[in-house]
Formats: sequence, C-alpha cells, structure tokens
Amino acid sequence: MAKSIFKSKFKKLTKQLSVNKQLSFAFALTIAIIIMVNLLVFAIIDRELEDHDEAYASNKYNSKLSEEIKTVHDNLTEYVLTKSTGAMENYYKDIEKLKDLVHEMNLSDNDEMILGMQHDLVSMIDEYISLTEKTVQSKRGRNVLKYKESYESASKMEEYILDYIYSINVLQFQQNNDRYDVMKKSMHYLEISSIIFIILITGCTFLLLQYFSLHITVPIEKLADNAIAISEGNFDTEIAVSDRKDEIGVLSRTFSEMLVSIKDYMAREKKNLEEQRDIRERELKMEAKAKDAELKYFLSQTDPHFLFNTLNAGMQLAMLEGASKTSSYIGNVAKFFRYNLKKDNGVTNIEDELKLVDYYMAILDVRFGGEIKLVKDIDESLLYTEVPKMIIQPLIENSVNHGIRNMEGKGVIYLSIYKEADKVIISVSDNGEGMSSEIREKILDGTYKKPEGDNNGNGVGLINIISRLRLFYNSDDVVDIAEKCEYGGFEMNLKIPEKGPRE
Repeated sequence: MAKSIFKSKFKKLTKQLSVNKQLSFAFALTIAIIIMVNLLVFAIIDRELEDHDEAYASNKYNSKLSEEIKTVHDNLTEYVLTKSTGAMENYYKDIEKLKDLVHEMNLSDNDEMILGMQHDLVSMIDEYISLTEKTVQSKRGRNVLKYKESYESASKMEEYILDYIYSINVLQFQQNNDRYDVMKKSMHYLEISSIIFIILITGCTFLLLQYFSLHITVPIEKLADNAIAISEGNFDTEIAVSDRKDEIGVLSRTFSEMLVSIKDYMAREKKNLEEQRDIRERELKMEAKAKDAELKYFLSQTDPHFLFNTLNAGMQLAMLEGASKTSSYIGNVAKFFRYNLKKDNGVTNIEDELKLVDYYMAILDVRFGGEIKLVKDIDESLLYTEVPKMIIQPLIENSVNHGIRNMEGKGVIYLSIYKEADKVIISVSDNGEGMSSEIREKILDGTYKKPEGDNNGNGVGLINIISRLRLFYNSDDVVDIAEKCEYGGFEMNLKIPEKGPRE
C-alpha cells in the first residue's frame, strides 16, 4: 500500500516538473546515490583499517617497552662505570619515559593469562626501577659493595623482564594473528558485499534513468507517430492529450488543438471548393489567358522605374493588409534590384556592399526558413574603403548555391573584413562541401567552364569577380582561394590594396 502511494506521488511530482528539471532531478538523485554508496564503503574500510592497526598495537608497544628498558640499563651501566653527569641525566630522563610508558600499558586485555602476566610485568618493572635508583644512590654515596650488589640485581632483573616481555609478545602475537585472520575474512566478505551492493545500486540507477527517459521519450515518440500520420494525410488519427504540466504536456495539447483547427479549416475549404468548383473551372481558363497577356505586357513595358514602382506598390499593399513579413521581403527585393541597376561608375565602398549582403540574406532567410546563417566579423574602420561594385554578394551567393544548399544540417557562412599589412582582406568561407583543387586552379587561371546542366553559375561568377578585380587594381595578386578552409568548406579571400586602384 505504502509503495503504491509513493509511486503515485512520485509520478505526480514528475508530471509537474519541466523536462529540464526532470533531467536535473534524475542526475542529482543518481549522483547522490553514488556518493552515499562510496561514503558507506569508505567508512567500512576505514573501520577495518583501524581494527588492523589496533590488532598489532600491543606488539609495537612491547617492542618499544623493551627498547626503553635497554636504554635505561645502558645509561645506568655508563654511570656506574664513568660516574659522568651526562650519563646520570640521561638515566633520569629515560627512567621517566619508562614510567610513562608503563602507565600507558593496556591492562584491559580479554585474555586472563596475558592480563595476569602484564600485572606481573608492571610489578617487575617497578622493582627494577627501585633497584636502579638504589644503584645510583649507592654510587653517588661511594658505597661500593652496596651499588655493586644493586647493579647486579638490576642487571638480572633487566634480563628477566626482557625475557618476560618476549613471552608476552609471543602470546599477544598469536592472539593478534587470530584477530587478523578474522579481519581478513571480514574484508573478503566486505569486498563481496560491496560488489553486490554496487551492482544493485547500478541496477537501481539504470532503472531510475530508464524511468525518466521513458517518461520523456515515450510521449514524444507518440506525438512523432501522430505527426507522421498527419503528414501522410491521416487527419483522423487520435492524439492522446496529456495532463502533464511540463513542455511535453503543453506540446500534446497544442498539437491536438492544431489538428482540430486543421480539420475545421479543411471542412470549410472543402465546402467552399464544392460550391465554387464549376465557377472556378471557367475562371481558371480565363485567368490563364489574362495572365499570359499580362505577362507579355509586363515584359514589353518593364524598365527599372516600372519594376521599383511595382515592388513598392506590392510592399504598400502588404503593409495595408498587415502582412509585415511580406512587406519586408518585397522591400528587400526592391532594394536588392535597385542597388544592382543603379547607374554609377562601378565603384562603391565596403559599407554599401555590406548593405547589399544584408538585403540578399533577408531574401534567403525567407526562401530557406532561416536554415542559412551569416556570421560577420567586420573592422568598422574599413567601411569606407572604395571597391568595385558587386564583389561581396556574389561570393555569398556562391557559398549558398554550391557550398551549403544541399548539405544536411544548418549552413553557416563566415564574412570577415580586416586589415593585413597594406591590404584590406575580405574573406568569405563556409562549412559546406568545399571545392576540389582542380576546380580551384581552373578558376584562378580563368580556364574554368560551367558544366552542362549547371544553372547556378558557380565558377563563372567567381571568374567574373577575379577578372574585374585584376583589371581594376592592375594586379594579379588580389584573390586567393584557400586549399583548406578552417570550417571545412570553401574559403575565398579578396586582397584589396588600401591605396586604391593602380594606374
């Protein structure tokens, strides 16, 4: 019961979160589980290591105690033989260390035999310390018989204590080995448990991620199937409207409303078509004749002013009807043709050339639905540099027609204008299909010919630009087509002399 309630609340919670928050929640929960598991394993390992250190602490202590007793006895012997002040000072320092070390002895061992031996050891060490002190006092008092007797007793006691410590150490070592074997088995079980635990956690994490993945992708796949069915003409498909509060829920409801709107629109259109079918058939014949005559008249009367006035009239009509995008599109077409047909001496500046590029890109944006992007990097101090007319826009058009039009994914054109030495560099590159070295060489030497059936004008337009630039500047070093493009496609660089055309 509790499990079903938790599952219901969990589903309700995930439905109210956005897709981004759902993914973030799944990621955070996964990381939290992994961190908790690692902390638990580390804590258990640290505990086992502490037990391991404690297992042999008694043996380390016994070794340290033996060394300290030997040091005390060496200082005592040196003092007895030399009666030096340094030896006596060392003796007193080490005797204090020995007392402190005895106080640190662990007398809570569970083994009664070892515990009894430790108590005996403490008593023997106390007696040994007493004998060494008597030896020192007798030596200082020059009582030869007494300090010799005390020293011999202390020496025998020292040997006995060391042997006794050794016996205790052997017993404790055996006991510690038993503890170590137990710990070793425990570590082995810990390894197995950790592996099992990690497998379980990995499985749970995978199921959690799978749940969130299916929770997001299954509704999207259903909507995709519905979209495919509608695109194939099946407008009777059923769309399951979700009660989710996230983007998927909004998408399913909007998609359903859109389908209803399409059905209503199609029903109205069908009714109108049925009512006007007979009339429309006659009108189409008359309209075709009228358009044919109209076209002939337009072709016979067309001049630049007539073309601009017609485009402007269309733009104004679109504005009156509220078709702002259509108005903007017609306006850009008018500006584009006005620039091309403008009567001048064939010389302009970079700023005007960039305006033409903007008009052209606005037209392309409508044609290709924003699938082609232009990235500009312009040194604005070079905008008023004089250049021949129509040298930048054809490069952009070439990249569109022969670089990125037929590629998969989003096409990007890069336009850079910068100064290098005494020349202004106009660089146009793209991420499209690129150009073979053979065509590159033919374009540069002017021998390229357009293939049959190619209506886009690839190399011919480029040859036109190259020829005009070489004539304008009276130099062959004004154009370069890169063998390799940074962005993987085509790259052409115009090298404009900063001082203008050469005489």
